[in-house]
Amino acid sequence: SNSLHAKYLPPQGMSRASQLLPFLPFGSSTLWAWSRDGRFPSPIRLSNTMTAWRNADVIEWLNNQTISNDGEL
Repeated sequence: SNSLHAKYLPPQGMSRASQLLPFLPFGSSTLWAWSRDGRFPSPIRLSNTMTAWRNADVIEWLNNQTISNDGEL
């Protein structure tokens, strides 16, 4: 029931980590690690306690994953 068809990421706006994780092929520890080392788009710090990603950045990243699945460096 928690399928990608039921919910989608709007291309405008921003999402918190908890909102992104259903769309991502990994968990929160990987999300934060990859955001730090450049393998995933960097989040924007909205305040001391709130960090969010641009949905457009995440959608672009997801599209690139499906295109170049076996093109790992």
